[in-house]
Amino acid sequence: MQRSIADVFQPVHIARPFDVVSMQFCLHYAFESENKARMMLDNVTRYLRPGGVLIGTIPDSRNLLWVPPVRSEEHTSE
Repeated sequence: MQRSIADVFQPVHIARPFDVVSMQFCLHYAFESENKARMMLDNVTRYLRPGGVLIGTIPDSRNLLWVPPVRSEEHTSE
């Protein structure tokens, strides 16, 4: 179910535009469907002031699953 920010927060908390919107490690959930992505973008554009900044982080699954190789000299015992 997609809901607008206005459906969740009282108007006093969202009455004026925000200077910064920060979405860390959550943006990828909005792209589960086109409707969710559009709702997220609508919420951001509706509540971010003109000239405001959106800061977002999306994890890269290739890097999350990558395990660096271990150097053999790190495992030698003295």
